[in-house]
Amino acid sequence: MKTGVMLAAGAAVLALAACGRSNEPEMAKNGVIKGPTGLQVNALSAAGDCLSPSDQQRPVEDFSPEQKRQIVGCVNAAMARQVNAQLPKQIDAVTRLDRISTEGPLLTYHYTVLRPASQLPPNAGPQLETQTRRMACAQPQMRQTLGMGGAYAYRWVDNQGALIHEVRIDAC
Repeated sequence: MKTGVMLAAGAAVLALAACGRSNEPEMAKNGVIKGPTGLQVNALSAAGDCLSPSDQQRPVEDFSPEQKRQIVGCVNAAMARQVNAQLPKQIDAVTRLDRISTEGPLLTYHYTVLRPASQLPPNAGPQLETQTRRMACAQPQMRQTLGMGGAYAYRWVDNQGALIHEVRIDAC
C-alpha cells in the first residue's frame, strides 16, 4: 500500500474511531472519511501536507523509525486541524469531544463529561481507561500507527473542568 494513503487513512480512522464507539469510518474515493459521529477528515489532503508525491509511493518499510514518527506527527497535526474545525461535538448523551491536540506523534483527545465528577461512580476513571484502551487496540489502523511510533492520549474533565482521568496509549 502506498505510504501516504496508508498513513493518512490510519490517522483519519484513529481520529474518528476515538470519537465514536461503533461503526468504523469509511474512506470515499476523494479521500474524505466520515466517522460514525459525523466528523469528517480528508485523508489525501493530510497525506499531501506531509509527504512528497514520491514519498507517497514508497513502502512504509523504507522509512527509518524517526522518519515514521515525524510522518505520524505531521499527519496527526493535519488531521487534528481538520477535526478541530468541526468541534466541539456531542459524542453521546454525556460526553462531548472538545478538541484534539498534538505534540509530535502524540494525538490527544480532550473530552468533557457533562456532569460533575462527584456524581460519577468511584471507578469511572479506570472504566474509561479500560474501554478506551480496548477500543484503540481493536482498531488495526490505530495499532499500525502505534507500531510506527505514534501514541494516543485521552483526557476527560467534568462539567466544572475538574480532571476525571487521563491515559496515554503507546502500545497494545
